[in-house]
Amino acid sequence: MAAVSGIVTASAPPNAVVQVQPGMAVQPVVMVDQNGQYITTAGRFLCTPTSYAPASQVPIATLAQSMASLNAAATTVGSGSNGGTISGIAAWGTPGAGQLSVASTAGWPTAGTINVAASGPTTAVVTYTGITASTLTGCAYVSGSPSGTVSTGGAVTLTSPTPSVSTGSFTAPASGSVIVTASFLGQITASGSETAFGLCAHGTITPMVCPNVTIKAAGSASPIPNTIPFLVTSLTPGTSYNFDLMFSTASGSTYTIYAIGSTSTSPGFATSNLGGPVIMTVQAV
Repeated sequence: MAAVSGIVTASAPPNAVVQVQPGMAVQPVVMVDQNGQYITTAGRFLCTPTSYAPASQVPIATLAQSMASLNAAATTVGSGSNGGTISGIAAWGTPGAGQLSVASTAGWPTAGTINVAASGPTTAVVTYTGITASTLTGCAYVSGSPSGTVSTGGAVTLTSPTPSVSTGSFTAPASGSVIVTASFLGQITASGSETAFGLCAHGTITPMVCPNVTIKAAGSASPIPNTIPFLVTSLTPGTSYNFDLMFSTASGSTYTIYAIGSTSTSPGFATSNLGGPVIMTVQAV
């Protein structure tokens, strides 16, 4: 179809580009959401890709069969540690020397520093060097409430490191559909076991916002790079969303994601340097 008389095009249809002529009135048309933000077209990134890339390696693990985020949700003291004097945790007889019983460790780093609610004027600061499904191991008292005791249900909060793995806030496009992609290096302890991944609204653990992706490890010798796409549909156009990456693993296995953001030209080839950034992107469909 030829251009209307008086309209000059730079090329032939269907890829014609209209050249603005002197005196021509031009009215741009854009789509914006209720916050005045542009609604981008299909294929465009809807927000800046996020990257959890700590300077030193942070292994984030789960032994749980239920989905958990990688953001170390606060947990509570388990019944096995009820009544223990927190300053003496290194020599506890129950549940064991250096062991703090907790409700869950799913999505926690395998080592870190925590605050533990204890009787007394302040919370107690404790370090740990390992995890099981319901125990922080290698615990050592640092400070706070030296004569305080812990009680079942008392708050246990991770203070260091503090993983942050989510898409970041984005505005749903007119289609109501996006593709979220997660990239990371992960390792499973039991060869041939399965691990599932999914997405939830930031700070929640249910419901899942899209179908899960389940993978089966061929071996357990080393971390394996993974890039997993998720199609999320039925979003409300113009509404803001933020999704957390979730994971769970088969009974009897541990799945660990190794996060690290080394930029050294001499990275050092050691187990403590295995891993890479955990990256999440969001694109319109």
